[in-house]
Amino acid sequence: MNKNSVKGALTALSMAMLLVACNSNDHDNPQSSNSNNATLKTLTISPSLGKILKAKVVLKNATNNAPIGEQNTGSTGKVTFNIPSSVSTVIAEVQGGNGAQYFDEATGQMVDLPAGSMLRAATTVVANNSEIGVTALTEAAVKRAETLAGAGNSIVPHLNAAKAQIESAFGVTDILKAPTLVGSQQELAALGSSTAEQYALRLATLAKVAQQQLGASETAPALKLAQAIANDLADGDIDGSGNTGALPYDVATFASQYQAQALKLIQDFIASASQNGFDTAKLQALLTFVQSHPLNLNVTPPAIVFALTGFTPVTAQVGAEVTITGTGFNADKTKMSVQFANSVVAEIISATATSVVVKVPQGAVTGKLTVTNTALNQTVTSLAVFVLATSSNTADCGQLPTLTFADLLPFTGSYPVEIKNGALDPLSPPTLVKAATLQLTAVNTTANSALVKLNGATANVLSVCQNGDSKNNVIVNLDKNNAHVDFNLLNQQKTTNGVDFSNAGEYFSSKETNTGGSGNCVGEVTVFNPTSIQSRKQASEPISDGLFINVLIPPNTPNIMLMWPTVNGATSYRVNRKAAKAGNTDIPLTAFAPNQTGTTYVDTNNIYAGGKYSYEVIANGAACSFPQIDVTVGQEIPQGSTWTTRLSGLNRTLLKHIAAKSDVVIAVGESTQQSAAQKSSDDGLTWSNSPLAPTANTLALNGVATNGTVIVTGGNGALSKTTDGITWTAINLPRPTDMKTNGLFFVGAVEYVNGQFIVVGGYHNSETTFTQSTFIATSADAITWTVKSFALDGFFNKIDITGHGSELLVLHQNQGTQKMLVSHDKGSTWDIRDSTLNGGFGNTITTGADGKYYATGGFPAAQVSADGLTWSTDSPFIDSSCGSELKNVTSMDGLLFALCSTGGIANQSKLMVSVDGRGWFAYGSTIDGIGQAVIKQNGNYVVVGNKNSFQFVSTIPAPVMP
Repeated sequence: MNKNSVKGALTALSMAMLLVACNSNDHDNPQSSNSNNATLKTLTISPSLGKILKAKVVLKNATNNAPIGEQNTGSTGKVTFNIPSSVSTVIAEVQGGNGAQYFDEATGQMVDLPAGSMLRAATTVVANNSEIGVTALTEAAVKRAETLAGAGNSIVPHLNAAKAQIESAFGVTDILKAPTLVGSQQELAALGSSTAEQYALRLATLAKVAQQQLGASETAPALKLAQAIANDLADGDIDGSGNTGALPYDVATFASQYQAQALKLIQDFIASASQNGFDTAKLQALLTFVQSHPLNLNVTPPAIVFALTGFTPVTAQVGAEVTITGTGFNADKTKMSVQFANSVVAEIISATATSVVVKVPQGAVTGKLTVTNTALNQTVTSLAVFVLATSSNTADCGQLPTLTFADLLPFTGSYPVEIKNGALDPLSPPTLVKAATLQLTAVNTTANSALVKLNGATANVLSVCQNGDSKNNVIVNLDKNNAHVDFNLLNQQKTTNGVDFSNAGEYFSSKETNTGGSGNCVGEVTVFNPTSIQSRKQASEPISDGLFINVLIPPNTPNIMLMWPTVNGATSYRVNRKAAKAGNTDIPLTAFAPNQTGTTYVDTNNIYAGGKYSYEVIANGAACSFPQIDVTVGQEIPQGSTWTTRLSGLNRTLLKHIAAKSDVVIAVGESTQQSAAQKSSDDGLTWSNSPLAPTANTLALNGVATNGTVIVTGGNGALSKTTDGITWTAINLPRPTDMKTNGLFFVGAVEYVNGQFIVVGGYHNSETTFTQSTFIATSADAITWTVKSFALDGFFNKIDITGHGSELLVLHQNQGTQKMLVSHDKGSTWDIRDSTLNGGFGNTITTGADGKYYATGGFPAAQVSADGLTWSTDSPFIDSSCGSELKNVTSMDGLLFALCSTGGIANQSKLMVSVDGRGWFAYGSTIDGIGQAVIKQNGNYVVVGNKNSFQFVSTIPAPVMP
């Protein structure tokens, strides 16, 4: 859903629920305020998106909208009202805000039910002690009843019809039956095959469909689905109508997704039953039930509009074939008819649902084409004109390079020109004959058609040629008198010259217009929402009169919207994107938008958080431009200066990990000679060997971390700590019960996360066979350690650790499997889970400033996850200088950092930085070496790695972050 960051407000969700069902009352303490009429009936309201807590429920008389009472769902998720005898039909409104929450069955979490959200319920109360459910389906039914009733009319007479339509669409016997309320994953996994439980399963399935469509980053898919279904079904059909923005379901595959997500939900529970304590037998029975009783969904495909999209070629002789494209065609060619100008009927050679191929008939003349679908009894006429080719109008490019009609697209718009006499002698300059307006419109790149107008008179394009070395100099051949239009747009496309009607003895000379320097349009540049963007205007003189350009950047969508005031005398407007940059990276597509008559423009081309974009808006015909505006999306990524690189340490050493406290930096890795640990006491300027006695023979160290007081490192058979990098003390971890007598721990990763050291690796657990299991050791002080072992192969290709708050995440990869070990209690208990993380065995993970998890390595190059299990990628942009995948992602200064090798000179790399994992940009110059790890130490970024078999360190000043 798009958000307008200017106003910072979510569009209010209006939910309407239809309810007509009976059940027992299990709410014990009704609190209602009603009229003085005698109370004969009670009604229990059970709203469900999952279970809804702390939400206000207002009950009204459906006939006159008079209030009956209000209550709060509290911790039970239900309320009970007393109904006066005079009231037969009621409306219940479940309202969000004031701490209201619901259990989202897709995410498995309690989420806010925001203020402005409303679930309405309407039911006829015919018995005492009735109970009704409030769901996404009943909301859709009330929306439908409102549509049937029309504005201002009562919905009561239409309730039954609306209810029947929604039940038919979803294959539900009674949408008003109260579903089983689900307030946890355990309750969701405990659902059975009863009517109430199956209803709850259907609601959970809908939420899962929305999550699949919206992605793992969506926090409230059930709410989004309820809103969309209600709007969609207002017309009685599931056809995608009534909604704006992205739908939380794909209409074409909704029915198949509906059943597939129900099965997947149960199968996921079965797969994790042992870790979560679910009843496997009951889940298997539920799976069998759903397989034999599939969920039904009656989707109405959206109507296909009968329309033309173009034709090619735009010029042809009699007897030639012309392909006409569009939508809503009939594949039976006998049910299609095509007429050329003068109503000349063409022979149809073939037809499909999107095209017809015809022969240009005898008697055809230049003019528009008319296509009829006789089965639909509908006729449409082309926008472009078909040009009948003759010997006098078949001009082509000759020896000039032929371009596509897409090359015309940048020139769409109006250009003021001057028609002068035909004097070509420089000593006898031409004189002005008259002023004119040249206009290029209706460019259709798929149909290869365009329209050129001169003072409103139309001339059709035959061919497009490149005149010179640049596409900024384009010749357009027309169908009249072998004329041509020569566009030569200079000065960032603000100048036009050269339109030559050679046979007429006239030509168009250069006339510079709208250079932006000839005058300022009246208006003031302002920032619409300074919390989302930063901007700076550049003006040559003060601007006044209260007019402005608004710059809008919705916070969760990759686009920038420009708005500007109308300029008197302007025939059109052009938007120049003059520059775009993030860090030391130039963002592609520094270009202008085509001319347009409107006063808004949305730039969606390579918009990334952290980038700075510079725009200029030109008013064509008014010879003025608005001041340039520089727009920064969120926090600007700094550029960085030059890296200082120096070799250090021993030959045949590869430094891969680094940690620092105030007085010492420790880098560790692999060596062929001695312990691969190096220390620096001057923030990385000079280095010396730091051997790990008493395990000096340890040549591979796979991780290092610090809590600011002590530094811990570990590797193949070693785990040690130090406070100064000189004296190391071995750490003896508690032995797992199945660890063999002389077995050793093999450390794969060391991190300091959430106030404690985390060490992950493997150990030998057999005296007779060479097998290993995985362990996780935790300690708050590097003195007292707790070790937990897992039935995962200790022969791993990659181990990495991250977390935030009380949550910890361990990535475990080996040749056969990839698992995530997840803890929600700081390592006291762990679950072994599957994940959708893509890539090879080089994945690394970190936690961003937003609390989300980010991963790099393999392909896709960057991924994001809300829970560490479900990962997605948003087609990340990476600086083109990277010649390898991103590696060793980490979080510093509220930004994400990673390293990559360059694609040019060997043994060079770049430090890449990102705000949100979508756009990755170079910080500073090229690093002289292959960087493996980065930290921040005393105002510098420090990178370690290897170059030509030697270890190196490179430093650069870190920016002062806002």
